[in-house]
Amino acid sequence: MSQPSVDSTPQKKRSGSRSSATNFASDCTDQWSLRMDDARKEREYRRFDFDDIARCALPKNSTLRDLVDKRTKEISHRLDDILVERSQDPETPALVRQAANECRKWLRGELISKNSSRYEKVIYPAHAALIRCIAGHLDPEPTSAGGTDEAKRVLLPYASDLKPTGSDKRIRIDGALRSCADASSADDELRPDYRDIVLVAEAKWRREQDKAYDQLIRYTRQVYANQPNRRFAWGVTICATLVRVILFENDRMVSSKDMDVTTSTGLAAYIKFIVSLCFCEEHQLGYDPSMTWCSENEYWIIKCPGRTPDNDDEQPATYYARDPVFVADHLFGRHTRGFYASDDPELVDQPDTFIKDAWPHAERGSEDTSRDELAILQDIVQQLKTRGIDTTGYVRPVRGGTVRLDDDHDDNTDTVLDPVVGDIEAAHPQMGTIAENDETDAGALATKLAAGRGKDDEACAIDDSSWVEVIPYRVHRRLALKPIGKPLYALSSPYELIIVLADAMTAHSKILNLCGYLHRDISTNNILAIEVDGRVRGVLIDFDCAIKVGSQRRVRAERTGTPPFMSINNLRNSSVERSELDDWESLLYVVCWLGVYGVSGANQSKYQADIERKCRTDKNYKPPLYAWECGTFEEVARAKKENLEDMGTFTGSVLNHFQREDGYAMLKSLARRLHKRLLFNSHLDNKYMGMVKVYCGGDDSDESDDDTSKSTVVFVDPFAKRLEQKARDQINKDLMKTMAHYKAAAELRDGLNASDAASNPKRFLLVCGSGQTQTKASENSSLNDLICAVVDPSVTQLGEANSTNTVLFVKAERSGRQDLAYCQLIHDTRSLYADQPNRRFAWGVTICATLVRVILFENDRMVSSKDMDVTTSTGLAAYIKFIVSLCFCEEHQLGYDPSMTWCSENKYWIIKCPGRTPDNDDEQPATYYARDPVFVADHLFGRHTRGFYASDDPELVDQPDTFIKDAWPHAERGSEDTSRDELAILQDIVQQLKTRGIDTTGYVRPVRGGTVRLDDDHDDNTDTVLDPVVGDIEAAHPQMGTIAENDETDAGALATKLAAGCGKDDEACAIDDSSRVEVIPYRVHRRLALKPIGKPLYALSSPYELIIVLADAMTAHSKILNLCGYLHRDISTNNILAIEVDGRVRGVLIDFDCAIKVGSQRRVRAERTGTPPFMSINNLRNSSVERSELDDWESLLYVVCWLGVYGVSEEEQSSYQADIEKKCRTNKYYKPPLYAWECGTFEEVADSKERCLTGLERFTSSVLNHFKTEPGYDMLKELAHELCQWLLFNMELDRAYRGVVKVENFRHRRPGTRVNTNTTIVEDPFVKRLEKDARDKINDDLAEVMDLYKRAAVTALYGSCQ
Repeated sequence: MSQPSVDSTPQKKRSGSRSSATNFASDCTDQWSLRMDDARKEREYRRFDFDDIARCALPKNSTLRDLVDKRTKEISHRLDDILVERSQDPETPALVRQAANECRKWLRGELISKNSSRYEKVIYPAHAALIRCIAGHLDPEPTSAGGTDEAKRVLLPYASDLKPTGSDKRIRIDGALRSCADASSADDELRPDYRDIVLVAEAKWRREQDKAYDQLIRYTRQVYANQPNRRFAWGVTICATLVRVILFENDRMVSSKDMDVTTSTGLAAYIKFIVSLCFCEEHQLGYDPSMTWCSENEYWIIKCPGRTPDNDDEQPATYYARDPVFVADHLFGRHTRGFYASDDPELVDQPDTFIKDAWPHAERGSEDTSRDELAILQDIVQQLKTRGIDTTGYVRPVRGGTVRLDDDHDDNTDTVLDPVVGDIEAAHPQMGTIAENDETDAGALATKLAAGRGKDDEACAIDDSSWVEVIPYRVHRRLALKPIGKPLYALSSPYELIIVLADAMTAHSKILNLCGYLHRDISTNNILAIEVDGRVRGVLIDFDCAIKVGSQRRVRAERTGTPPFMSINNLRNSSVERSELDDWESLLYVVCWLGVYGVSGANQSKYQADIERKCRTDKNYKPPLYAWECGTFEEVARAKKENLEDMGTFTGSVLNHFQREDGYAMLKSLARRLHKRLLFNSHLDNKYMGMVKVYCGGDDSDESDDDTSKSTVVFVDPFAKRLEQKARDQINKDLMKTMAHYKAAAELRDGLNASDAASNPKRFLLVCGSGQTQTKASENSSLNDLICAVVDPSVTQLGEANSTNTVLFVKAERSGRQDLAYCQLIHDTRSLYADQPNRRFAWGVTICATLVRVILFENDRMVSSKDMDVTTSTGLAAYIKFIVSLCFCEEHQLGYDPSMTWCSENKYWIIKCPGRTPDNDDEQPATYYARDPVFVADHLFGRHTRGFYASDDPELVDQPDTFIKDAWPHAERGSEDTSRDELAILQDIVQQLKTRGIDTTGYVRPVRGGTVRLDDDHDDNTDTVLDPVVGDIEAAHPQMGTIAENDETDAGALATKLAAGCGKDDEACAIDDSSRVEVIPYRVHRRLALKPIGKPLYALSSPYELIIVLADAMTAHSKILNLCGYLHRDISTNNILAIEVDGRVRGVLIDFDCAIKVGSQRRVRAERTGTPPFMSINNLRNSSVERSELDDWESLLYVVCWLGVYGVSEEEQSSYQADIEKKCRTNKYYKPPLYAWECGTFEEVADSKERCLTGLERFTSSVLNHFKTEPGYDMLKELAHELCQWLLFNMELDRAYRGVVKVENFRHRRPGTRVNTNTTIVEDPFVKRLEKDARDKINDDLAEVMDLYKRAAVTALYGSCQ
């Protein structure tokens, strides 16, 4: 048997080759769209039985057919002897001998197993042994090489139950056969390779035939994806001893009858099929003889038919191409492939021609060229040239036509199924042929055929009708086209995509209006990008579905296109005529598809990985746009209709899933504008808008839903109304204007990106439309403009309001309402801090009539400019200068942290952590990688503490082991004092604990940290934020001076107001109230890497776990105070984390920003620190009473109450928040429990807490009665009651030590005094409790309470307190 030099079997694909952008979507959706239930749909809707389908493999030559019969008889007669010989031959490998024995049992029906999966694995080697026996018998004798009785090939099995090479899924196949020159090539350990597989065999238990079909469908799809020269495919199912042969052609899977290998007839039939495959021609195996693989040069040799624009009868031309750029990775459909090719083999890597290979529908025996793509393209180019239009941006045919198998036969459905096509139709008389003009909707089978179909599947181009072809007729056509273009996934940015789409739709419009052709298949595969004069341009391709239209530019209803991008009318195959509006709707779906999945190949691959990870963790997860490609036509149409119903739904279900990288804001805005102009065009009446039939009264002539009704009620279909000439022209005009507008913006941005960066601005600022602004931080919304640093300023109102990519907010009000503008701007700017973890400070703009102010929000102040009147040249110039400055300035001057950057490709933050470690104060910064923060800075003023779970290995970003804390604590300018340096404090604590031999597992341990640096010369602090105006600000406010640290008067009204409304992480309150307050308090930007990594309290699942965690935290608090001499001073819900040790929950106390060294008395001078809802009453009042651990115990009491009311877990807190919001909407005067603990001035919060704690009964009614009633909260309520009692009303102490209100004590006159009256002494219980004996007693009691409740909680959780 001679070995050909040119191999027509599939090539070894080079690394890096990939499918098209939409084919990608199929790859990434394999996790759901090709599960067994979807394969089942394909099997149910596409399969039918035909007993003699194996005849398609019989050689055409009668002599060879006789030889097949002869070899079949010989093998059938000698098979058992051959198997016995192999099983007993000592030179045969043991596995082969065992397989021969298993094969004999299988053929006798003795291969039995109670376990079906085990049974399958026993069948694998048995079937492989049978195939090897056939190959061994057909192996030619050395003397007969080249003889006429020689088989063209032998089929040999691969190793079974392995994942094949070339698969895009983690699936194993039971068995597969490959083509070899002779049996000596047998290799029992060879891994399957989809690029060389001739057919796949699937084995199952006897009653699992349907399951075998389903899995075979999945595997055979991979054969098409990996073999560009595949015309059709064979498959085999083995259910116990019953074998079936399946032929997969473009629209159907045709299955043979059962062949029972335990019978001589069934065994002979199967052997004959295998022998036929060894003797038949290559095209009968399913390969295309006009496309061959040259293994020596590693390129495809492609014959392209000879019809050219000048001659209809030229000889085929030869082209040379590497791997295809578009692959047919779906089992059914047109199987369109695309190659970059050259007619010179030396220039194969410099291609200039695009080869398109596809199987479109056609009409048997018809000479009509109205559906012939080559004829359509030739007509379009000719008409454009006649009108003097440059055809550079249009696809131009070079040659093409129908592929021929040989000189006498075209390649089509009949040659695939020859000689059985007539017998198949005769065997299914109930199915008839296509009634092409029948537009009724009775074609249920044709509708079902489309279920689960992919993006290149055009079986849908058949009309639904009451009669459907058994095997729809297709022809194999190949075209050579110019110019050569790149697929959309090769584009580098959304800007390029917008340019390409705009060019494609411009070409679409000209082809329709000037040449009279409607495209009808706008999709991601049918638009390519080319380069003209160094600029990207778009080309519209694939006119398979195009049709000639009349002057009305409308055609009869017919379903065509690619399902994910088909219009709703098209999917439903409604009676509404098709027009260019359907193609515009398809463009909208293309924009949405690429906005969600990503434009570039890198974005798509990353999105694919994310989706696959989510699918593995949640089997019920459905990705965005899943319903656009899975299901029947009607189901896809319903999903699209729901998504596009109104702008709010469209935004929530589609636009909010767009990618966040640069450029996608413009793409999202384009989608919004297309949606509005197409479906809700403001230039038209309401009856033209939307997708639902609307009531228009009785005067309208449109037909009603009920033709028999005598009522005058009339419903109008907006799809039909939009077809009216005037309405359609207006919509088309608006859509073309929209595309031109966005193309201009994208070209400007794209061109500036490519030009000299030194002379251009670093960014452009864009106003993103006024309207409802949605933020992550809050579901509340407000009317305002956003300014985003994403595109150029020439495009107005372009983009969606989204605070994740916003530079600043703009708030407009009427004249004289500056304060209201400030308030609303404060509310909106808060979301920037919550949604942008790298935000250092923020800008804002207010506009009151013609007066503009610029505001800078730093950690403690909002600094406003003077009024800039834009009606004056000076004011206008000043505001323009500010905007231009933002375009040219550095990133950190916009308010961003250069040491924290977002990696859009991998979707994680890259964080530089300063180099101070416990062993070295001068190391280089270390790099950490983290997903979105677990703690966000969701308040406008304060420390802006953020927390990340991070890893120093980017590969382990989802397995973090380090906690990164990023904050802006107060500091003293120029001071080297480290007593307030959290890193130094933590290092000292850990060192002291280790010295005393205490296990530090339950304590936070520093890895590294320090002050964040903007660059090598500048630390990040308040001065660098306000540089160069910090000195000028202080000079402009001489009345405010600097902090008088020991002045404890209560005249600091400004600092008090600043703290009003502060949240849990807001430490503006760490400034002393004084008669003189810093204009801009000084802060430094510090970042720490800490271990262990812990969960926030809201991640706990029950109050029992909370009690354990709080007890551990307070135990650590006590040891740190008594052994190390540090008082924490900021007990809050954010500053206690949960960790797991030996399978049990433990608590860790963190955040030592406010900690301070104390002396032997364990008391420190009065200073306000902490988090307002949890600050002690003395702390809030900033009283002169010294602070001690009792203040922290009081904070713990507030933490318990807070979580008892709001809930422990995140789900409970969300539910509570929803209830509160509902009550607030129905009653504007409603105030939730604990509302006054976080809203108001420090003094107001202190008053509220004092009222709640005036007595245990009052505490119960105002706080404890609002605790949740779920299991565990009763224990939490008891704990709160005990803490309050032993902290504030300790019955073992005198009355003077109890309560929160100063009490009057009457004392009699001392003997010898002159005044003979009694004296009244007012005693403060807070002061009394500071006495050492009282304090020690209270501490002991509180520690005992926590220990008691911890034991009870451990018992409730684990059944034992050990």
